Amino acid sequence: MAIRDRILAGALPHDRWLRIADLAAELGTSVTPVRTALLTLEQQGLVEVAKARGFRAIPPTRRDVTDAYLITAFLSGELTARTASLAEKPLARCEEIHDEMIAVADGTRPGDVDELNWEFHRTIHGAAASPRAASTLRAVTRSVPHAFHRLVPGWTEVALVHHREILDALRNRDSEKARRAAERHVLLGCEMLVEHFERSGYWS
Repeated sequence: MAIRDRILAGALPHDRWLRIADLAAELGTSVTPVRTALLTLEQQGLVEVAKARGFRAIPPTRRDVTDAYLITAFLSGELTARTASLAEKPLARCEEIHDEMIAVADGTRPGDVDELNWEFHRTIHGAAASPRAASTLRAVTRSVPHAFHRLVPGWTEVALVHHREILDALRNRDSEKARRAAERHVLLGCEMLVEHFERSGYWS
């Protein structure tokens, strides 16, 4: 995941071949797990690996990013709507995660906002009793940065407002409001990420 996030964040140059041994040393690990991770990323289209040359990062295009978020928005909206319609929902756990995110963002407790954010959504999606759809969503989100809150300035504050809207919709069993809130959350995140990439010269 660390290598994938670095590629998606534009932290690895894509205009030259890189040595696997150098990346392993930088990550403080052996060559074997790095090579295994790169082979997985090659299957996902994020790197090119050549035995004699090392590897080269293949960052996603603007269309790749927007397509991934379009699919994510639809599936996240659908799963969130299905969870809202259920009598038994993981509201207590989601509220706990939301409060933890606020505390970490405020600096009043240690933690990783990005990990909490993914747990928040995984908890909701997993409760929808739609394992195939949830599995498809997980596959799609491999194409988007997981360290999103660290990457996009100002996103944490926006996300916390969105999370509260989603929680309110779940509590009220309002499936359509839950769907709209989840979709809006994902699509606005996409807009902010694309703007960040454009400002930073990611596609130049």
